[in-house]
Amino acid sequence: MSNIKDLRFDDKNFNDHTEFGMSLLEKSLQDYGAGRSILIDKNNNIIAGNGIVEAAAQAGIENVRIIETQGDELVAVKRTDVDLNTQKGREMAFADNATASVDLSWNKDNIGEFFTPEDIEKFGVKLDWAEKEDNFIDIEENHYLVEIQCENEQQQQNIFEELQQRGLKCKIS
Repeated sequence: MSNIKDLRFDDKNFNDHTEFGMSLLEKSLQDYGAGRSILIDKNNNIIAGNGIVEAAAQAGIENVRIIETQGDELVAVKRTDVDLNTQKGREMAFADNATASVDLSWNKDNIGEFFTPEDIEKFGVKLDWAEKEDNFIDIEENHYLVEIQCENEQQQQNIFEELQQRGLKCKIS
């Protein structure tokens, strides 16, 4: 068993994460415990899972079980205390997808150090490399826009959800 402090964060991580996403990760780890693996290299540098490790440390998880592999086998985390077909199991499945959907914030500077726009498009990712004066795309004539400045990402998410519930077309940028 290793300590979480033995892992090294990637200082060129391509995901800056979002404040809201990180709060959901931490809440999920507090409520449900760990259920997903991360990926580290032979020197304990985190390749995938920087946000999970940060949130796990915040949630008080200290132990890390390291499984060594050469990449030719899938490593599965088996939770013996959970059944998928229970409320807890379904909540864990939903929390996994929900956190992934709100915790992505591309760091274009770090990505640009290693990849061209053509390189990243091979992964099915399209980033707008040019800075735009505004964040609205393909706005049709006779449509009215409202820009709202929020105090934090949680407030932004709450307002976004409220506007969607009212039937308004909106997006977070």
